[in-house]
Amino acid sequence: MRSLVSCAAITLAAQSLHAQQVPDDARIDTATVNATVGIPWLAIDEERVHAVWIDTRTGDLDLYYNHSLDRGRTWGASDTRLNINNGAGNIYSRVASIALDGDDVYVTWVAGAFAFCNRSIDGGATWLNFPRQVSGSVFGSSPDISDIGIVDGAGAAVIAYVSGADVFATRSINEGIDWSAPIALNVGSSQTPYEDYVQVVTDGNHVHVAWMAGPTSFSRRDAFICSSHDGGQTWMPAVRLNSDPLGEDSVEELQIVAKGGEVFAAWIDYRNAPPNVFDARVYGVASSDGGLTWQPTDSRIDVAAGNEWRSSDLTLARSTNAVHVGWRDSEPLFGQGSYYLASSSDLGGTWAGQTTPLLSQVRTPHLVADGDTVALAWAETFEALGLSAMYSRDEAVTWRAPVRIDTSTGTSDLPWFVRLGIGAGRIHAAWNKGSGVWLYAYAMSNRLFGGQTHGVGTPGSFNITPTLSIEGFSVGGTMTVDVDNALGGATGALFLGFGPSTRIDLPIMGGQLYVIPNATAPLLFGGTTGTPGAGSTTLPLGLPNVFEIQGLNVNFQALILDAAAAQGVSMTAAEITWIG
Repeated sequence: MRSLVSCAAITLAAQSLHAQQVPDDARIDTATVNATVGIPWLAIDEERVHAVWIDTRTGDLDLYYNHSLDRGRTWGASDTRLNINNGAGNIYSRVASIALDGDDVYVTWVAGAFAFCNRSIDGGATWLNFPRQVSGSVFGSSPDISDIGIVDGAGAAVIAYVSGADVFATRSINEGIDWSAPIALNVGSSQTPYEDYVQVVTDGNHVHVAWMAGPTSFSRRDAFICSSHDGGQTWMPAVRLNSDPLGEDSVEELQIVAKGGEVFAAWIDYRNAPPNVFDARVYGVASSDGGLTWQPTDSRIDVAAGNEWRSSDLTLARSTNAVHVGWRDSEPLFGQGSYYLASSSDLGGTWAGQTTPLLSQVRTPHLVADGDTVALAWAETFEALGLSAMYSRDEAVTWRAPVRIDTSTGTSDLPWFVRLGIGAGRIHAAWNKGSGVWLYAYAMSNRLFGGQTHGVGTPGSFNITPTLSIEGFSVGGTMTVDVDNALGGATGALFLGFGPSTRIDLPIMGGQLYVIPNATAPLLFGGTTGTPGAGSTTLPLGLPNVFEIQGLNVNFQALILDAAAAQGVSMTAAEITWIG
């Protein structure tokens, strides 16, 4: 009965609040002067969100990091400059990449004549005083770009970088302190790697490095991949992925994904294009054995006819059972067009979705996937400014309605690019926005669905603080509310508040009240009566399968009667959630 009452309250609240829904975005850089800020890269674990970006606050481009300890609700009061081996603003740093291995956070970038790595072993709280140089004059001087991947279960990190006419890989097995002598991956190739692209993807003990190369770094590029099956210790010969003649025409926007021994590569391809015509198409190829062998020929994925429009802005993601390839068929001059998303559950043997646009008139899309969830974000067209996102919980078969994810109000703070991060059951987005040449870094957290903790609880008996946790945020699913560490056999109440206006910070009864309740549910705790910390209870809330509750913010806090608490009531911290 309690669940039914709460469902009715949630539905009514959604109907009245749906038009008012706005995201909770928060600025993550702490620059106090005008600066140009790059789009942050995100990495997500159970409680934290990590962001890394470059900006010009000190003159030249430096590399900065910040993190959130409460699932993206608040960010550190001061960001951290990671390229501290150089004086601030003295050397141009570029193209950062971030990876997580438990509490270890790795960031790699290129500055001056070398590639570097800094790392934290405490979740981003502290960093090396002197970043490690992972390239050198013997193994490739003046690198152009680097990327990093973590070898699952091996405690190893692999960095690949492009330097001049070569692609190198190096490996650390002691949390980024020491790095192996770099190994050249394009041995025997006469092609020059494209200086602005390299990608590292890991899948268990398999490590895959992809790059593009041609007669020069900027002309008639082909797609290449090199794989390791022992965590980056040794490498197979590089493989050319596109099956048209070497150097026939140019490959762009190469991307790879890997899962369960399956590897898929996709790219934009100009083969067969008439002279001076933007006739770019989408191609792909797969391996089912971890990169040991590849399909004999690549295949075209898009089905557009004619040569007046150009496929671009390739996006690639891998969910549990499917590969998802997205692209825009757009007019070259204006850079906006219809977005297509093709999905395949048989490694490209068959595709669904490539004939009908998923969206119309979008710019700069970004696609991610984790488990069965696939998420897409994009910038709106010039006529409808702002950022939007949507997601699917069934591997892109059906989609939730798009939602606006930024709070920009017009051209004075127009966001142009957006980047997603996904993991631990949450989706986060980051973007830069600003006026004129000044762009500041912002991040939106937990807007599509998920939950985050706010505040601190009030202890009860034996100074034990009760805890509140919530799982399940899907429309039509069940939201499970767990309250633990209460007094055994106690009674209490669960407060539910709908919308941001129900969040408060009010000192009351010796603690902090964080939620103005629109609805309440009684709580009865199990456990041995009178035993501190032994009480726990679970309350399932069935969420109606109706569009109106998508994006609804529901705030929770539990209050428990406990005579040993400061004024007879112990309290949990609040949980701020969004239904997806």
